Amino acid sequence: MEPNDNLNSKNSQNLNDSDDINIECHEFFERPFEEVPDGFYDDRNFYVTPNGSFWDETGKYFNRDGFDKHHGRYDKYGVYIPGPNFNHEYYCYEDELDKDKKNDNILRDVLNDEERTLIPYINNAQEDIMELEKYDDEADGEFKKMDLDQKMLEEAYEEGYKVYLESKRQNNISSSKNNQKEFNAAMANGNSPNYCENIVPNQ
Repeated sequence: MEPNDNLNSKNSQNLNDSDDINIECHEFFERPFEEVPDGFYDDRNFYVTPNGSFWDETGKYFNRDGFDKHHGRYDKYGVYIPGPNFNHEYYCYEDELDKDKKNDNILRDVLNDEERTLIPYINNAQEDIMELEKYDDEADGEFKKMDLDQKMLEEAYEEGYKVYLESKRQNNISSSKNNQKEFNAAMANGNSPNYCENIVPNQ
């Protein structure tokens, strides 16, 4: 027989035969978890003491009769059987429900305090975002202005180039007329055709 077989057997009686145990047979005293000499973990990870009391895997204490402080117990199949005042909707006892509600209120207060603490930072972040949006708008305006200036520059260049071409054309016409006059005068003075052609070589 293994060293803990007797303890296992005793604990098994507490866990499996608890249907036959009188709830009032022993006064319940809560015990914080602590490992004790000859205590052991069973196959369900319950820590069992030599007198048969144990802590389940959630850390809840059960006395040597197999009951917790709410008179809840495990049946022979290892299923937890709640005691009186168990709230099946929230799957906890009424006193635990009140504690949970209180914890919820505390948590809510903490979150509200944190939110109040974060408000200045949130406001600053919003101001920074608004400033960035304003900068973006200004940048967009500058880019649009640059695009407009570029367009105006291109239009002015095209217009100037047209004026330059027209001026060059007029100069060519004027020069051609002057050369034609010189040619006619040279011919009238009896100069040779070759001389005259040198005056207007490209005509």
